[in-house]
Parts: sequence; C-alpha cells; structure tokens
Amino acid sequence: MADLSLDFTPGDGLSLRAIDAAIQRYSLSYVEDRAVALFDVVGFSKHLPLEQVTQLNSLAYSVNAAYSKILDKSIDLQFARTTTGDGFYIWNRERSVEANVFLYHLMHLVMADNAVARTKAKGNTTPLLRTCFHIGGHYEFYQSEGLSPTIYSYIVGDVTIELARMCERALPGQVLVGDFDAPIRVPHGDDIDDIHRINAVEFIERTQTTLSSLEGLVLSGDGIESIKCYLTGTRQSDGSFSIKRYRIRDKHGFSRLAYNAKINVYRRNADPIFLGIQDNALDAFEIVEDGAPETGGIG
Repeated sequence: MADLSLDFTPGDGLSLRAIDAAIQRYSLSYVEDRAVALFDVVGFSKHLPLEQVTQLNSLAYSVNAAYSKILDKSIDLQFARTTTGDGFYIWNRERSVEANVFLYHLMHLVMADNAVARTKAKGNTTPLLRTCFHIGGHYEFYQSEGLSPTIYSYIVGDVTIELARMCERALPGQVLVGDFDAPIRVPHGDDIDDIHRINAVEFIERTQTTLSSLEGLVLSGDGIESIKCYLTGTRQSDGSFSIKRYRIRDKHGFSRLAYNAKINVYRRNADPIFLGIQDNALDAFEIVEDGAPETGGIG
C-alpha cells in the first residue's frame, strides 16, 4: 500500500462527502441493511418493442414525479435506480436509519402516480406493475465505459436476489414485502436515541406513523388527505385482523417468506387509489402463519 500526497486538506479544501463520492466510482462497497424496491412490468416480453420503451419511460416518469414530490416536503432522499430489463430497482443512497422508511414512502407515491396514469392512458403506454420491497445486504459498484467509470451504480446481493424471486411469483398489481429485520431509531430520553432492530411487521407499523409527512402533496391535481399502508390478514371474531405470512417457492426450489401489502391513498377531491391485492385473492400462496391479531393488520 502506497501513500498518496494531496495538495489539499481532506474535509477542508474538499469535503469528505465529495471525496467519498469520487472514491466510490473506483471501488466496491457493501451495505448491510438497505431498503430496495423492485418495480416489475407485467407481461413486458409480450409487448411490442415500441410499447416496451413507452412503458419503461412511463415508469421512469412516475419515479421522477414521486421523487419531486418527496423533495417538496424537504425529506432527505437521494434515490438511485438501475434497470432490470423489464423494470427498475430503486434504493436510497442515504444510509441513515430513516432512509429505509423514506424509500418505502417513495414506493407508495410511484405506485400511486402509475395508477393514475393507467386510468388516463390509451393503448399499452402505461405499465401494470408488480412491486416488491425488502431490506437486506448488497454490493454496490460502478462499471467502466472504456477507461472511465460510469456515473450510475449497480447493486447485487442478497436483497436483489430475494426481490427477484419474490417478484417471479407476485400477481399482477400485487405488492409484496419481504420478511426482514431492520435497524430503526427509538427515542430513549434526554434527546438520546437507541438503535433497535425490528421485524417487517413492526417496520410497516412504524412507517404508518410517518406517512403524515406526505399529507398535502398534490397527486395529478388532487391533494393527498392521507395514506394508509398495512399488511393483510384474516378478520378475527373481535373485528381486528391478523397478519398472514406466506411462503413463496421459486423455480429453483428455494423458498422465502413474505407478506402481502395494501396501500390506500385518499385524495381531497377525487376517488381514493387502492394499491395491491386483497387477502382473499391469494389462494396461490402457501400460508405459513396466520398469527394472533396485531396492531396494523387489516384485511
């Protein structure tokens, strides 16, 4: 290992963040707990080439429009995107504990924008999506073009593998959430926070408490009154709902656990937008656990 002399002071002459961004272009990094969303276009290979281009452009527009609305709320989210051929992986470059929650909210807005666009589209110009969300580890790297690194990064690892396998089994229009545990900030007192690990059910419940930050955003000309996100389950005798966990088996014989998610977007002067599939339409999935009623579970 050789020393490298610099004609500036790191952190003074050039910010540490800028140095880190430059070094990343030539390095391989590993992130242990990052949220990634996968948007997959249903029936992509069956569309004509021009329809494929149009649908990917439509999805990219929904991603950019959702990101613009997030910025309007001064939420610190720096999303990155890489294509899967028939969709996109989306993640947050920020590595804060809150970054995973913000990515989940971005996913809601992307799906809502896409749903509105589908109601107005003519022909096969706007895609029908399968959407999956998971938190896990991955490697991030930059490929080179000739002798120069690209400005776009790529990710590969456990989280992308899990997402791809879940998406293979997801139904058109369905939203799946992987079975994970993730770090989250918990107030401890005296302005001190502890970092705890919580499971997917707890994570979704906690994201609901921060969805109020998206209220007031304008979606296709109509303000958002509220957003409700939940994992589905069975109605209990007392009127509450359990939360079902499903086993998803892929074409290679491997299995993974996941939850079915629903998102309801309520608007001031327009009909609500319902995203995802109801629990009673999931006969194709193997139920692993239909637990006791839990806070946040809705059918």
